[in-house]
Amino acid sequence: MVDVEGTRDALRKELENFQQKMTSMEEECRKMTVDKQMALEEQERLREQAAEQQRSVESDLDTVNSQLADMRVELEAAHGRVEALETQLSQTEESRHEVEVKLSSIISTLRRTVGISTGDRTRSRSSSPRKGLRLYYHYYSVVGTVSLISVANIFISGTAVPLTLKTISGPASFR
Repeated sequence: MVDVEGTRDALRKELENFQQKMTSMEEECRKMTVDKQMALEEQERLREQAAEQQRSVESDLDTVNSQLADMRVELEAAHGRVEALETQLSQTEESRHEVEVKLSSIISTLRRTVGISTGDRTRSRSSSPRKGLRLYYHYYSVVGTVSLISVANIFISGTAVPLTLKTISGPASFR
């Protein structure tokens, strides 16, 4: 019986050790389960945060692409306006040249007619500033357009005789 009692005590001690180990393992398992659950929750939170950041970046990219498309349209329109203005400038310069040639011809004719000499020769008319040929270029702006009117005023005997030679019109950016 002593042997049985010793065996029984040994078995009880072994059972207590197993129970302690099992309790320790259960506690460790619970802790690992909690840690795993926390890690899964953190992972889900990070995944949601990354998805939100991705949506935000995609939205920003769409906005930037839309702005880029708008700017391209504006740039194309600006190029069209530049080409139109360059064409208009070219036409205006051609018209100005034509007016200058006509004015030169008229001045020459008027000088010959009125008798104003050129060069070193003395004038056959009075050198009074009120006499002779005077040219004036007048710029008129009327509701977004500018007109260049070449006017020759002939002052003969104190009387001004205006002569309109040509009118060139264009948008206000013509100046």
